[in-house]
Amino acid sequence: MSPWPFFSLKKKIVKKNARKYQRARIPLLIRYHLKGIAEEKVSNLRDLAAGGIRFTTDSEIEENTRIKVDIRLPWRDEPFESIAKVVRCVRLKSGPYYRVATQFVGLKKEEIVELESFVDAIVNYQRRLKKAK
Repeated sequence: MSPWPFFSLKKKIVKKNARKYQRARIPLLIRYHLKGIAEEKVSNLRDLAAGGIRFTTDSEIEENTRIKVDIRLPWRDEPFESIAKVVRCVRLKSGPYYRVATQFVGLKKEEIVELESFVDAIVNYQRRLKKAK
């Protein structure tokens, strides 16, 4: 019995996902461009959400840097373009690479809905594949 009658150790702690948007791992290529640098870079998308993306790159990008990203979505003729703010950039243990997490800036409601629908469809498809195994 706990020395404090109002405190119980039997309660299960449930960790809640603090993310506003669901994420999906999806193998897409992205192009990104840092302001003031002429070179456009190409990278592998790690995951996608209506709130932002995570990708791998060979160069460090400072937090709060704004980058222009172009994502080739399968159903679009033109790439999905957005400005994204870097919220985290972590050097990976394997090689000279960095994992960059970003947050989209100034998306329109229609763009958010489009991304949410796509991510939801991918996540549901991946769950069905996993259950089938």
